[in-house]
Amino acid sequence: MPQKIRAFNSFDLAVLLLRFWLGAIMVKHSTDYLFGGKMEELGNYMSTLNFPLPEITAYASQYVAFVTAVLIILGLRVGALILTFTMGIAVLFAHKMLIFTEGELAFNYFAMSLFIAIAGTGKYG
Repeated sequence: MPQKIRAFNSFDLAVLLLRFWLGAIMVKHSTDYLFGGKMEELGNYMSTLNFPLPEITAYASQYVAFVTAVLIILGLRVGALILTFTMGIAVLFAHKMLIFTEGELAFNYFAMSLFIAIAGTGKYG
């Protein structure tokens, strides 16, 4: 019995909880845009930033966020790698690197996905 207690790894549990939280919140945000009528607003915002094909880019960003969130929940590291790239673009261009004001949330998602991409999905991934 004591060996099982020693075998418990708090790091793996922390990574599991982080994966579930990041995945769940990214599913929520992406479905809010995709199915909540916010895509036109996002497309218009992207056009003000001179993104190429802003409507298509808006849909692509939200579908990527949704799919990568599911991959992260399932414990696939590739989801975290792709989400890191996607959120990095959002922080750099959409939020103008304002990580202490309007871009704070996007930067936090970037940081969480970067951590999972570097550390891996843990024993439970």
